[in-house]
Amino acid sequence: MNGKVRLQARFDEAGMENMLWYESSENYGSYMTTERVDAFLVGLLWLALNKGQNILVKGALSEKLYYS
Repeated sequence: MNGKVRLQARFDEAGMENMLWYESSENYGSYMTTERVDAFLVGLLWLALNKGQNILVKGALSEKLYYS
């Protein structure tokens, strides 16, 4: 993909499916992880707080984020 890597996840907000993604130079691709969904939870947290919505996470979170 033109020297870039992308990590993406679908999310549903008010019945509409959307996509949240992070893209970087392939030099940093090894730092992206698919084992945890922390980046997506953090990315959606402000949206949910701003709209007074709950977040249902369907994936593994790091213990540090889960208990914070």
